[in-house]
Amino acid sequence: MPHSYKNYAHLEGVVDEDAVVVATSKQGEIVAFRLAVRELVRDANGENVLRTDVFDVEIGPRNSRFAATLRKGTPVMIDAQIRTYSLNAMGLEHRTVKLKAHRIHSIDYNGWKKGVGLDSENTEDEP
Repeated sequence: MPHSYKNYAHLEGVVDEDAVVVATSKQGEIVAFRLAVRELVRDANGENVLRTDVFDVEIGPRNSRFAATLRKGTPVMIDAQIRTYSLNAMGLEHRTVKLKAHRIHSIDYNGWKKGVGLDSENTEDEP
């Protein structure tokens, strides 16, 4: 699907909870799940800590059959548009972000070589 690269996100993460199929009157079946994106960052003391950001993802009818099979812990890569929504609950304004994915791929890390750097063809397993 061609796009203009405006309002476009490419994320790699892990499915945080099993995908749920939702029937809508306008779009048909969509699939919703949460994507956990983990990053190693340094805290104020200089210690490495694992930070996790969680995003709500919706996938339209085109890829819903595959997306409905996603289970918690599955590594995936998505291409999506970022959508912001405003909610008003009990007089308080709240803004939330959802990712409207148009492409999703599962990732198999088992087939990759260990220790391959961007500037080296060698692996840690080789002498």
